[in-house]
Amino acid sequence: MTQKKVINRLIVITILLIATLWAGFSFWMQSLHQKGNLQQPVTLIIEKGEGTNHIANKLKNAGVIDSIFIFKLAARASLADRIFKAGEYTFEPQISVRGVMKKISGGDVVKRKITIPEGLTYKEIRQILLDEEGLRGPPLEFAEGALLPETYDFRWGDKRTDLMRRMANNMNSTVKEAWEGRAFDLPISSPEELLTLASIIEKETSIDGERGIIAGVFVNRLRKNMRLQSDPTVIYGASNYKGDITWKHLKEAHPFNTYVHKGLPPSPIASPGKAAIFAAANPEATEALFFVADGNGGHVFAKTYTEHKINVAAMLERQKNN
Repeated sequence: MTQKKVINRLIVITILLIATLWAGFSFWMQSLHQKGNLQQPVTLIIEKGEGTNHIANKLKNAGVIDSIFIFKLAARASLADRIFKAGEYTFEPQISVRGVMKKISGGDVVKRKITIPEGLTYKEIRQILLDEEGLRGPPLEFAEGALLPETYDFRWGDKRTDLMRRMANNMNSTVKEAWEGRAFDLPISSPEELLTLASIIEKETSIDGERGIIAGVFVNRLRKNMRLQSDPTVIYGASNYKGDITWKHLKEAHPFNTYVHKGLPPSPIASPGKAAIFAAANPEATEALFFVADGNGGHVFAKTYTEHKINVAAMLERQKNN
């Protein structure tokens, strides 16, 4: 064979090899980027310590990927398998293999939300956190009123302790801000007392427009050295409370009963929200000293006990007719 023929043959072989490699590369890139056959969103949990084989099988069984081989080869060739992150992932319909790898290696996990309503006790908040399946580990113990009610983001597998610390930090910063901006003549002497007052306001009303005036009523009573006579404080420490306050409850001398004791209770009776905390720090100016439920979710306010008795009688009459 002449030298010319050898060169020509090598050229042909080289061209065929390049063409084969290019075809293989094109097929490979197409396999990575082409849309998958997933028809509906799928949410999966990748556990800590799961290897590429386990992850690939889980994805295939859920219909997220079509080929275990292509996924494993792509993950190992790109070294993505070394940085796969545990967590909860939602895979969109027709997601590509590249999209799956990018999501898992980038830690693009589902952001969950949990809402803690205002006015709950620590025990009630604790139970909500225990019932949340996305959280793990035992809760921390906190004092009453230490956790700020809000909606919180978290990820599957987050520790309850971490979330509770965030809630406590939020409460601390909120109370600090409210205390620093408080009215100058409040009859309370510490942020702790502010939080306690806010907790009573929170339990008395859930109406935004009433928090300020109810705060004003309690501040007026504190200034006059009157008992606050707040039903929620009675309920908080009552024995054998079954939904209705009795005269026995009103006279029960537990530390939180503001029908028995003057001043604020020794600690909060619930976890107040931001609105109640700022209302306690800056009460609405009012001459009212009394209030009673109006039967429609709100309250009727009075300056004198005589006027208050009329309002109470009207409330009792409404209850009787209903």
